Amino acid sequence: MRYDTLVEFVHEIEGEYNYETGDNENPTLYKTARYACIMDTDLRTQRKVYGQERAGSYTIQLASPYLDVYDYLLIGGNRFDIDYSIRPKLSNKHIFVVHEVL
Repeated sequence: MRYDTLVEFVHEIEGEYNYETGDNENPTLYKTARYACIMDTDLRTQRKVYGQERAGSYTIQLASPYLDVYDYLLIGGNRFDIDYSIRPKLSNKHIFVVHEVL
């Protein structure tokens, strides 16, 4: 496997609340970059995670576990939410099943 794609783990902390607009302004983003192996999620795994086939699902594998807090991933500037995460017992790898947020 080739760990050649840069993946950014993002932890977002909300900014101050603006009473005039009703929004939180200027959130703080903490990003940590790791190289990963990214592939399309196979049909068996899609059925296990989603209960059906789903387009746009990817499996991301890291060579070592990522243990810090994160909210979502950025890959090539696109946001991905994590649907499933596993760390196999007899391995140092960390595996995620994700989908792109449009």
